[in-house]
Amino acid sequence: MDFVFKNDGSIKKVFLIIPMFVLTLLIVLFSMAIFKSDSVNYIIVNETLILKGHGLNWNKVSEFNNKILDSNFTVYSSGKITNDVILSYNDGIFYYMNNQYEDLQLKNVEYACNYNCKIKFGNYDFDYLNDNDTSYLEDLLDVSDVSSFMNQSAKISYDFDSDGVVETVYTVTNASLEYTGEEQKSLLFVVKNNKVLQVLDNDYPNYFVRSVLDLDNDGKYELIVSKGDLDISTFDSCYQIYTLQHGKFERIMDCN
Repeated sequence: MDFVFKNDGSIKKVFLIIPMFVLTLLIVLFSMAIFKSDSVNYIIVNETLILKGHGLNWNKVSEFNNKILDSNFTVYSSGKITNDVILSYNDGIFYYMNNQYEDLQLKNVEYACNYNCKIKFGNYDFDYLNDNDTSYLEDLLDVSDVSSFMNQSAKISYDFDSDGVVETVYTVTNASLEYTGEEQKSLLFVVKNNKVLQVLDNDYPNYFVRSVLDLDNDGKYELIVSKGDLDISTFDSCYQIYTLQHGKFERIMDCN
């Protein structure tokens, strides 16, 4: 018996479908790559500082624009994380909504970040200076009377590098809205194990701690401070970010 091969066009269809499938797959992958390259990571800290970047490479965004809010955000507020939050900004106020555009009434927002970020908030302790802190000030400031520094200075405590020992960050100043005739000084330094670990900066005006965040999800926390005459920060304020590496703080972002 002779077998006769009958070409009913199905082979041609197969050969047409395979290239079309491969082409479609390449287009999808290319589109995903473009989307990934165009996507920008933003962090909004305390509703006043907007950071753009990734890992430990961040830059301040000085002027707000609506492109920042193009994607949904993860928001940390009042000790709780809320995902898939839609943000809007109007007249200096951020609004937080769900996918039905209902107001979530989020209060005490520490940060908001997009693209499923892995940032963590460090719940640090805040306190004003007391008599036990005077020896640090006398040595570092080279003054005998530190009373003018005690009323306007503060400290925060947190285990930045998760080694079981707390670091205490001091923001010290004698700046006053009234003229006192005294040279105005400001100091940002760290104490660990009851010893001064490091002076981070000593440039006037004053320093204010804005947040403690693990920006790159490595288990070590970064310190975010602002500089100014008053404890008020805006998008264009001076901000610094410090990270603790190998037992020392390194400044990874300065005023810009």
